[in-house]
Order: sequence, then structure tokens, then C-alpha cells
Amino acid sequence: MQGKEQDPVGRLARAFASPADEFRPVIFWVWNSLLDDNRIRAQLEDIKSRGFGGVVIHPMGEAFRLGDSIRGMSPPYLSDEYFGLVATAVRRAAALGLSVWLYDEGGWPSGSAQGEVVEGRPDLCSRVLTCRPVPEGEGAEAAAVVAVCAVTEEGDVRAVPSVANLPPGTAHVLAFEERVFEDGYPDLMNPEAGERFLGLTHERYAAVVGDYFGSVIPGMFTDEARVRGTVGGAEAPWSPALPARLAQLGPDDWRSWLPTLFGADALGFDPFEVLGEAAVVQGRCGYCEAVARQFEESYWLRLNRWCEDHGLIHTGHVGGEDRLPDHVNGGFFQWFRTAGALHAPGVDTIWRQLMPGQLNSSFPLLAGSALHARAQGAAPPADQSRAALTVSESYAVYGYGATFAQYGWVANYQFVQGINRVWPMAYYYSTADGQAYGTMSHLGPGNPLWPHWRGFNAYLARLGAVVAHSGHACDIAVYYPIEAEWAYHGRKEAASAWDTWQQCCECLHQAQMAFDLVDAPTLSRAHIAEGCLETDGQSYSTVIVPDCSVIPGPVMERLRALHDAGGRVVFVENMPRFATSRPDQARLRQTSEYLDSLAFVLDEKSEREQWSTAGGRVAEGSAASALDGAAAALLGPGGWDVYAPQALRSKAVLVAPEEELPRLGHLLSLALGHYVLEPVDPLPHLRMSSRWLAADQWVHLLFNEGGSRLRARLAVISEEPLCLERWDPLSGRSRHLARHVHPIESTRIELELAPGELVVLTTQPLAEGSPGVPARARRLVLKSSRQAAKVLVVAECVLEGGSMKVVEDLRPIEGAALVPWRRMGLDGFAGTVRYHFGLAVAEAYLQHDLHLELGTVEYAASVYVNGQWAGDALWPPYHVHLQDLLRAGHNELVVEVGNTLAGQVLRHENVQEAAARAWNNPYYRRTLEWHRESLGGGLLGPVRLVALVE
Repeated sequence: MQGKEQDPVGRLARAFASPADEFRPVIFWVWNSLLDDNRIRAQLEDIKSRGFGGVVIHPMGEAFRLGDSIRGMSPPYLSDEYFGLVATAVRRAAALGLSVWLYDEGGWPSGSAQGEVVEGRPDLCSRVLTCRPVPEGEGAEAAAVVAVCAVTEEGDVRAVPSVANLPPGTAHVLAFEERVFEDGYPDLMNPEAGERFLGLTHERYAAVVGDYFGSVIPGMFTDEARVRGTVGGAEAPWSPALPARLAQLGPDDWRSWLPTLFGADALGFDPFEVLGEAAVVQGRCGYCEAVARQFEESYWLRLNRWCEDHGLIHTGHVGGEDRLPDHVNGGFFQWFRTAGALHAPGVDTIWRQLMPGQLNSSFPLLAGSALHARAQGAAPPADQSRAALTVSESYAVYGYGATFAQYGWVANYQFVQGINRVWPMAYYYSTADGQAYGTMSHLGPGNPLWPHWRGFNAYLARLGAVVAHSGHACDIAVYYPIEAEWAYHGRKEAASAWDTWQQCCECLHQAQMAFDLVDAPTLSRAHIAEGCLETDGQSYSTVIVPDCSVIPGPVMERLRALHDAGGRVVFVENMPRFATSRPDQARLRQTSEYLDSLAFVLDEKSEREQWSTAGGRVAEGSAASALDGAAAALLGPGGWDVYAPQALRSKAVLVAPEEELPRLGHLLSLALGHYVLEPVDPLPHLRMSSRWLAADQWVHLLFNEGGSRLRARLAVISEEPLCLERWDPLSGRSRHLARHVHPIESTRIELELAPGELVVLTTQPLAEGSPGVPARARRLVLKSSRQAAKVLVVAECVLEGGSMKVVEDLRPIEGAALVPWRRMGLDGFAGTVRYHFGLAVAEAYLQHDLHLELGTVEYAASVYVNGQWAGDALWPPYHVHLQDLLRAGHNELVVEVGNTLAGQVLRHENVQEAAARAWNNPYYRRTLEWHRESLGGGLLGPVRLVALVE
């Protein structure tokens, strides 16, 4: 990580203060109307002015989901005229210093070239496999029949050539038929479909703008490609390319697995009762593994290779990665073999599945975990500095009532979990005649928050640079239990795997313990060294397996090897009972019996009894002795939960019942410790991520996920003297925080974090001449006002006739008190209001840290001092630093406040018109109630100029 840079913290500080364009967000630019060269150029200039680093050209095909988007683009997608406009956009972006990412489809899901892949090629259409019982005496020789299976009374399955060749004792005859879909979406398990897709899209981009590949055009974005069908229901995934893949998985006739793939309604009997649990589990897992591999190689890796050959980064995401059941329902079956296989793994943060105050999933960790499984430098193309990306398409379908406070919270949640690029969705080319609704995601002109994106983009860029320039430090891997979903989809066993997976993640988060998510292929190829399981890019001393009844045999053997080498393995609730393949079953049973003989079951009651029996003494291997001397002296055994010595050993097999999971996180924090910085007290709403820069240089992200102010007491524990700095990602400013000078003692610091606030702390060796402990600053209010000198309406954002309009009209407001807009005669107003103030500052105060406190803002403010932009105040506590812009004597202060479009969306006549004209699509209906959260507007103050005087 250090390379030639002798001062990684210094390098990061420069990237933080002035983030490079590559870290600035790119915005999805939705082409959804009649396109014009001049308007394309003008919109790029508008996007550049708001501090974005680039765009993803997102063509909405002329026939794409017209019920939701009203109309598509013109000229037609993939026409020569379309590619000419792409060239226009790329050339103008190059002149402006913007990047252009190419979206590979005319809408979504990717892979069809808006139906052209299957045009004239019905053999490439997507398909599923269906099942129907064959009544006695009826034939099953239709052209669509793929196989006929006979199920005996004993539950044995045999593929037969016809119903005339049934074995004795046949109880059920099943015909499996291919169903072909003629809706324009291809069979992406067929390699020919992938090649045809590349020829229709990627190759044509290369012919038109290929000279910009690897520079202005860093890469391609693929979106939600999928296969049809699921397991345990009425339709299973199918492709003519699958039989060859299935034949590679074992000696059994793959056709004998087919009855295991379906549910009782399709089969006419319960497969678990008739065929046996082991047969169903192993049949489904073998089949789903074949589907995942075929999909990965035919589509995802094929597109990867094309991008590598052309110097491009391949990124994108699947849909539904936030819920394990949707990994099967969503049609991608295995995340690490799809979006996780991309050069830049990505996730999709839409529908508000991440929001403050609700139960949130740790799915953003998937992206970083996929990178950490690879060798450093394994990500392709020419510019390695831009290759290690983890991308989140964020804010789509959050509704027009979403605020920057919410956007910031969502971004912070993801940065702490390893995302290093947050790409907003979207900037609509047109918001006219119903198109303002669409996915309820337009962030550009007409949205009152659009003028305030400059500061937020700098914020996102700084945090992206911090995460991208640092390495993820963790000792723990949590297993990705997709096999349980394959085997038991829709049953309680699958629900338990998903539930305990989430609980494992949450208990580790609450204990401030970093971890990765790892899948079976990653663990199976890992090797063991010095008590750790080592993947190509990371090592783990502890692996946690959620309640997963089925697991691949090689994974279980790796876990045994980890234990035997001195590592720790934790099983939640139960050990797996089944291998994913029949040949591995005996070996898995043997491995499970061995590990079970070593297992210690966590049980708080019995462990406390053991503690009491020992007279309350700190036994060897207990909490205190698990810590280094400094931490033990600081914290002591009295403040800890009680754990048995067996639970704290590094070489251990633990079984954690579900109710013990909260203790498990705490136990691992004792056994493994933290990286330099650790909380003194339990802080359930703190999310902390420690990341390494060099052996003795660290960066720590601390995020207050909760809804109230958090006071965090932290301990710095290091054998080397350290200097601590605090960096503010909104202003880009940094300040010295503390010195850690006594290696045998800890250094305590206290931080206050506002709700949703994220701060960055760095620790580096204490050099000669490093600043001393900063003096406590006295907060001196130089001016406080609840009255502006004058107030003007600058622009009004109107939603009318399904169109967004901006009316720019400077008009004064009577009265200048800092009150809600509704009390100023602006009830229902959406837009920008400008407040003017005069500030008189004595020269003596200019040497101090001066900042503006705006009090309460609904919902974003941009601050200008003497005609220069000072920054954006986007969430509480609404502060902006001013000292570099103020001058002695009189200063002109302008605060421009914007609210949201919520009030316009909820206007009675707009709601009625949306219903009458069928603009109230599913996105609209889902977001409508959310708009009631942000109906206000105004600068409520008080506005204060504050000096921090040491």
C-alpha cells in the first residue's frame, strides 16, 4: 500500500483536501427524449458546475417501459444517429474534464440490446424448465420435453426415454418441458447470446468512441442482467447450454436431479418427503452451482474480457442484493459469481433499503469483500489507480422528498462498509409531460436541491478517496450462506440462514469488529498459514458460519484446517448436516463429527456459574488476559461480560446459539482486539472502520448511525507514540486532536458526533515537532441574529402538468425574520430563497477559527461571503467555515436556502392529474407517502458568527 510514498498520511491528506476528479461522483444521465447536440453540451456544463466528476450515459430506449417513463429517447437506441450523439457528449466531456461511463443497455436489465440479441434468433430467447405430472396412459413426447423421469415408491428417480419404459414400482411420472419467452430477453447462459450482445453494443461503441477508451471513457456499466426461474417453485432456470455444464458435476445422470428443483404444487408431491432431504438438497445445490457457473462464464466474465482487451473497467450491479432470498428470486443465484466478479463490484442502493431509523442490511460489504478476495493488482486495465473501485448506484427511487441529511447518512453507511464510489441516480434529460415522475429520481434542474450539490459532491469525493487509498483491516470472515437459499428456498431453513447472517453482521458492527463476507469458492481455494485462512488478498483468523444446514465439503475441510492450524471457527446454532454433493457427504460427516467433538457451546448462564465457582478470579485465557497490558489496565476485567477460557482461545470451535450472538461480537472484540483505536464503552449506534495506510499509519472512519447526538469515549492503544488528527469531510479541514506518548498506557479521547455524522481520524508516528495537545477552545459568539437584512425569492420550482419548471424571478419577501416559509406567505413553495446579512468583524478575530452557525435549516443552504462561495451546509449542525473569506470591517453574507419538491408532488391537483393520466407508476406509488417527511422550508436560525479562541 505504501509503495514509493514515504508519507501515506500526507498523501491521503492531499487527496482529502483536494480530491482528484476520479473520486468525484458520476451521475446517471438519463437520455429519455428527443436529443439535441446543443442541449447535450449545455447539460454537461451544468453537471460540471455542480462538482460532478462525470456521467454515466443512461439511454432509455424508445420502447422501454413506456408505462413508467412515458416516452423513450429519439433517435432510436443503437442507431447511427444515437452513436453520433454519444460522440458529441464524449468530445464535450473531454473538453470539460468530465469522464463518461457507457451504460451497456437501452434501459434495464442489461444483455438484450433492447431485444436485438434475439431478433431473428429465437434459439437465443430466455427460457425456463417446467414440470408436469404425466397421468397414467398419457404420453409425454412433445417437442418441448427435455426429459421424462420416473419416481418409484421408494423415492428413487430415473430418467426414462418415454412413458413406455417405466421401471417397476413407478409411483410418479414427470415430464420436464422447456418454456421459451418471446419478450425480447435472451438466454444469458448461452455463450452465443453474450457474443451477440457484445457485437451489437460494445463493438459499436468501440468503433465510434474507442479512441477515448481508458481515458475520458474509463469503463462500461452493466445493470441487473439475470436468468429466469428459481428453485423450489414452478419454473427452474434452463438453457440448452446447461446439460454440458451439468454433466461435469458428477457421475450421476443430471436428469435424475430435475424433480428436486420443483415445489409440491408442480410435482404433485412434497419432494422432501418422497425423495428425501439429502437428495433434494444436493440436487438443488448441484443444479444451482451449474447455473451460477454457466451464467458467470457466458456473460459476466465474457464482458470482463472484452473490457480488459479494450482498456476499460467493467462495473455494474445486480438487483436485490440487499436480501439473501432475492439472490435466487432476482435471477443471479450467486452474488460473487455475478456482480462480485466484475472489475469494480457494485451494489444498487434504491427503494430506500438503506435509511436511518430502520433495520438495514450489510449488503454494501459485498462489494469490498469481493475485491479483498483477489490478489492486489488483479483488477485489470491500464490505469490501476482507478481499477480498485467499489461502486454504489444510490438514491434512485428515494423520492423527491429526500434530503441531503438522508443522502449523507446513506453514503456514510456505505463508506464505512467499504464502498468508495457513490454514484447518484439520476439527471433526467427531460422532465416534461409526465417524465418528471419516472423513477422519482431526478436530481437536476427543477429539483430545489440541485444548486447545493457542489458541497455534497466534494464530501463524497473526499470519503471515496479515503476508502480507496486505504486498506481494509479485519481478522473475521462471515460465510455467505447462499447454499441454504438454493436448497431450502422459501422454507424455514433458508429463513434461518438469512436471519442469522444478518444477526452475525449486526453483532460484529455493534462490537466495532471489522469483517468480510466470503463465499464457498473463495474459502475452498484459500490456504492456511500461521493460524489464518488466507485468500488471495486477505487473511482471517476467525470464520463465522451462519445457521446453514448445507455447505460444500471443501469449505468444511478448510474450516477444519483453520482450526488445526490455530484459528477460530464459529457455527451459529448448528453445524451443517449436508454437503452440496453426494460424493462429499461422507467426508463432511467425518469433518463435522471431528469439529463437534472439539466444540464449546456459548452459554452465558453456565459461564457465569463457572466464574462464580472460581471465586470471581480472572482465569488464564479470560477477558483480561486476552487483552494486551495497556488495554487490561485501562478496562479491567470488572467491566466485561464473563466468558469461559475455552471461548477466548484462538484455537477454538465455538457454537453460538442465536440468543448468544450479541455476546459473540463482544467476545471477539476481547479475543482479537481492535486496530489502534477502540471504544471504551458500548456504543450500539457507532459504526467504526479502521483502515491501514502503512504498518504504523491508520485512518479510522467513525459514523453515528443513530438519531441522537453521540458522545464517544475512545482509547488509543499502541506501543509506538502517535499523533492523532481529525478530518472533516464536508469542509476538507483537518486539525490536531491528541498525542499518544506513553506506549505502556492508553490515551483517551472524547468525540461528539451529531446524528448521521461521520468523522475521519488518522493516527501516525509522533514525529519531532508534532503539535502538542491542543488547548481547549473557548466558543465566542461574535454576532447572533434571527433577522436578515433582506430576503428574496431567487427561483421557484414548480411541478405542473407532469413537468418540472424553474421560474427565476428575484422578488422581495416582506419581513425578514428567520421563520418557516409558510409563515412568510410561501406555503407549498419549492425553490430557493436568498437571505442577506451584514457581518462586521474586528481584525483581531481574523486569526482565529471563524465559522457560521445557521441553526435550523430546511433543508440545504449555500453560503457566500463577499461574493465568494464558502461552502454548503447540508445537515445538522449546519456549520460553514468562513475565516479565509472574511475581512476586517464590513462583510456581505448571503445564505441561499433550498427545500425539496415534496410539497409540489403532494399538491392535490398534481396527485389527481397523476392518477388521471396514469403517471402514478409503481415508483410514484411507493414514494408518495415519503414526501410527507419534508414539507417544510426555510432558514430558521439563529444565524451566528462564532470564533473559537484558544
